[in-house]
Amino acid sequence: METANVIGIDLAKNTFQVHGAKADGSVAYRKAEQGEASGVSRRPPALCGGDGCVRQRPLLGP
Repeated sequence: METANVIGIDLAKNTFQVHGAKADGSVAYRKAEQGEASGVSRRPPALCGGDGCVRQRPLLGP
């Protein structure tokens, strides 16, 4: 796989999607994985981002 400057991770219940982008914005790779994120941890350092889905709970307000 090519080297990515930015890595995005989308988490689900049993799987996650990994999207890598180069500095110019072009796609370096896209991959759906299950289980551990060991493939992501072996990559060179990059800016990482993830989704921010939060369940509503009574303690968090209306």
